[in-house]
Amino acid sequence: MSQEVWTPEQYRAYQRGGEINMPGPDAAETLWQAKVEQLFESQGWLCYHVTDSRKTKAGFPDLVAVHPVHGLIIAELKTKRRIVTEEQEEWLNRLWGAATRVYLWRFPDDWSEAESVALGLI
Repeated sequence: MSQEVWTPEQYRAYQRGGEINMPGPDAAETLWQAKVEQLFESQGWLCYHVTDSRKTKAGFPDLVAVHPVHGLIIAELKTKRRIVTEEQEEWLNRLWGAATRVYLWRFPDDWSEAESVALGLI
């Protein structure tokens, strides 16, 4: 799991529904990934995320998490402005077709759904 934490300014931006001000195009998505993993791990999920995907099959989703009671989920994590690539869309569609619990969560809109899944509510 990433060791990044939100600064007070970033958390206030999240609460306001604004973009998190971080340098670099992937920084907000990296932060979103860390927050979702932190949430799931705090609820007893075992999480997996490829931190360097250059030598893996393109498009595989960002998060695989398993829980002894709630089962397996797979999620692609995006910020509002980032697009889903063709390869990511193919992975998601095939996984959805296989009846796997698969999600596309966008920051910050889908936090409540991610939280409900982590808590085993849905």
